Amino acid sequence: MKERNKNFLQSEDAQSTVIGAVLVIGILIVASTSYFASHIPDWTKDYEALHTANVADDFSELKTLIDGIVLKKGESELAGGAIPVKMAPDKVPILGMSPPGSSLNFLPDTEIFKITPAVTGGPTPPSPVNYFWEETTTADFMNADAVRVKVDVTSDEIKLSKLSTHGDLILDGTAAIRGDEYYYDRVEIVNGGTLYVAPCQFLKIYANQITIDSTSKIFADGRGYLGGDGGTIGSGMGYGNPGYTGGGGGGAGYGGDGGNGGLGGDITSEAGAGGDSYSDDTSSVIEFGSGGGGGGYGEGAAGTPFVGANGGDGGNGGGAILLSAEKITIAGTISADGSHGRNGAESSGKAGGGGGGGSGGTIIIRGRDVSISGTLSAKGGLGGAGGNGSTGNADSGGGAGGGAGGRIKVFYENTSLYTSTSYSHPVDGGAGGAGGAGGKNAGENGVSGSSGSFYESGTTYISSVPHYSFGYYVSRVYDTENTTTCYGEMTWSAVSDEYTSIVMKARTSMSSVMDGNATLWENCPAVANGQDISDLSSAFDGHRYIQYRAELYTYEATMTPELYSVRINYSSSNPVGGSPTVEEASGIIKFKSNYLYYPNQEIVYEHGAVIKYQREGGFMLHPPPINITSESGIPTIEISMIDLTGTKFSYAGATTTSVENFYNDYDSFSNKFDNLTLNLTTEYPSIWDKWFNRELEKTTLTTPYDYNVSVNATAKTVSVEFYGHEHGVQLYLEKTVVEVEI
Repeated sequence: MKERNKNFLQSEDAQSTVIGAVLVIGILIVASTSYFASHIPDWTKDYEALHTANVADDFSELKTLIDGIVLKKGESELAGGAIPVKMAPDKVPILGMSPPGSSLNFLPDTEIFKITPAVTGGPTPPSPVNYFWEETTTADFMNADAVRVKVDVTSDEIKLSKLSTHGDLILDGTAAIRGDEYYYDRVEIVNGGTLYVAPCQFLKIYANQITIDSTSKIFADGRGYLGGDGGTIGSGMGYGNPGYTGGGGGGAGYGGDGGNGGLGGDITSEAGAGGDSYSDDTSSVIEFGSGGGGGGYGEGAAGTPFVGANGGDGGNGGGAILLSAEKITIAGTISADGSHGRNGAESSGKAGGGGGGGSGGTIIIRGRDVSISGTLSAKGGLGGAGGNGSTGNADSGGGAGGGAGGRIKVFYENTSLYTSTSYSHPVDGGAGGAGGAGGKNAGENGVSGSSGSFYESGTTYISSVPHYSFGYYVSRVYDTENTTTCYGEMTWSAVSDEYTSIVMKARTSMSSVMDGNATLWENCPAVANGQDISDLSSAFDGHRYIQYRAELYTYEATMTPELYSVRINYSSSNPVGGSPTVEEASGIIKFKSNYLYYPNQEIVYEHGAVIKYQREGGFMLHPPPINITSESGIPTIEISMIDLTGTKFSYAGATTTSVENFYNDYDSFSNKFDNLTLNLTTEYPSIWDKWFNRELEKTTLTTPYDYNVSVNATAKTVSVEFYGHEHGVQLYLEKTVVEVEI
C-alpha cells in the first residue's frame, strides 16, 4: 500500500513538469506571434518597396538592351542572332518572387504607333482608283526631262552606248599616265616606253593589237587601295588590321590571305590580323589589291592608337589592269605588285610596329592570239620591320604581316601560240617583317602573306565594237496628281546574262523638284522586279511625284543589257482610314502587380519608352527615342521606331521565365512631307500628351500654327499634327523590328 502511494505521488510531479513546459512554450508562441504580427507588415512593405524599385530598374535594363540592338543599325553579326535579357530570379521580367496577382504581359498587337503623311481631320479622300505609269517606247525614253548617260535609247529600248576608238597609243621611249577605259586600234609600248597606271583607277585597254617589247612595261605597283597610316586600318575588301602598343600591322589579302603581324615586346601589345581573300579566278571581274594595316604606335592601346613612337604605314595594294585585243604580244613587264609596309620607329621606351604589306592587284589578259614571253607580276608587298629598342630598358616593335599575292587571269583562243611555260607569272605573297631587336624585349616576326592565284583558260574571243561598262537612265518626274497616292509594284522587262546586269531604283517626293526633297540616288536601295516600292526607304505613300533610275552594267565590253519597259502601279488613296501610312510599329511589355502597400503598379515598355503608372497617375521613367526640333522654322522629327513582334504572352505566378530580343530588320531614311501626323493608340494617353507638349515647348515651333496635339481619352489616342506650310516637315526615321520571346 505504501508502494502504490509513492508511485502515485511521483506521477503528480511529472504532470506538473509537463504543464510547466507547455506553459513556457505557449508564452514563447504568444510572444513570437506578437513580435511577427507587429514586424511582418513592415517587412512586407520594405520588400514591396524594394521590388517596386527593382521592377523599374529591370525595365530600364530592358530598354537599354533593346536600344543597344537599335543602335547597332543592322550590323551583320547581329543578323539572325539573339540578345538575351539577363536578370536575376527575383527581378522582372524573370518572375521568381513576385507576389500573388503579379503578371507579365507581352502584347505585340496593341499600343500602335503610326506615322501618316496627311493631317487628320481633312476632307475624306475619294474611293481608291488603280492607275499605272508605264514607259515602253523611244518617245518615252527620249523625253526632254529624262537624263541619259552612256546609254542608247533610239530603238524602243535602253542599252549601253557603243564607244568610238581613240586612235593609236604609241609610247616610243616615252612615258604616260593612264586610268579609265580606252579603245584604240593599235597600242605599242617600245624602246623603254612606260605606261603608268593612275593611282586608284582601273586601266582597261581595248584594241585590235597590243605590243609591249622587252624593254618596256606597264606599271601599277601600289596603285590600288591605300594602306593604313600607323595605328589605322588598311582600305579595300581585304584590308589589313592595325597593331597596337608596338604590334605589327596585318598584311592585306586578295588572291590569298594576308599574314598576321607580330607582337611587340611590351606585354600589352596587340598584333594586327591579316586580311581575307576575295573575288574569284575565272570571271572578268577586276579588283584592286587592298592596303596593309598600320603598325601600332609604341604606347597606343586600342582606344588611343597614336601615342609614342610612330608605327609604320601599311603598304598600298596593287593596281588593276585589263588588256583585251585580237592580238597581244608581251615581251616586257606588266606589274601590279602591292607596296611594302614601312618600318616602325625605334625608341628608347617602346618602339613602333611595322606596317603590313599591301596585296597584289589584278592583271587580266584577253585575246585571240596571245603570246607572252615577258613577266607578269602581282606579288604581295613585304611587311615592315618592327622598330628597335635603343636602350637597355626599351621594348622593340613587332614585325608586320606580308601582303597576299593578287590575281592574274589569261584568256586566249589560239592554243598553238600560247604557252604558259614561256614567261614568269609570280603571285607570291610578301614576306613578313622582322621583329625589332635590341632593348629589353624583342618583337616577334610578322607572318608572310599567302600566294595569290594564276588562272589561264582557252576560250573563244569575241571581238566587236565595245560598249561602255556602265551607264544610266533617269526618267522624267511623273506627277500622280494626288497627295494621298499609295504606290504598288514596280515591274520591268529586260534581258541580261552573267556578264551584264541592270539595277533599278525608285524615289518619291512631295515636290516636282526632286533635288533636296528626295533621297539621293546613291542612297536608294535596289528594287526587285515585282516589288511593292512603298516598302523601300526611298519611296513613300503620300508623295505625289515619282521617278525611277535604270543603271546598266557589263563586265564584257562586247555585250550590253537591254531594258524594254518599266511599269509602276499606284492608287489614288488608301482604302483604310483615308490616309497613307509612312511607317508603323506596335507591341508592349508590361509588368502589373497587386501589392498590398503599392497597389496597381504598372511598368511598361512601349515605343522605346519606359512608363510607370499607378492610381494617382504616371510619368515616363525614360523617354522614347523621338527628337523634335525646328531648323529655320521647319519642323524636324527624328524617330528610332521599335516594332516588337513575337507570340502574345501573359504570365502570372512564381516560377521563372525569361525574355530574349531577336534583331530582325533595320531601315534608315530621311524625307519631307507636306504635313505629318504621329498617331499613338495607348493606354496612357495623358502621359504621352504631357511628354509631347513638354518637348514641343523646347522648340521654336508654335501652336496652333506649326503643330497641334490632341488627345482622345475614351479612344485612348494621341495625335500630334505637324504643318509644313510651304517648306514641308522633315522626317528622319529608323526602324528596328525586335522579336520578343518569353
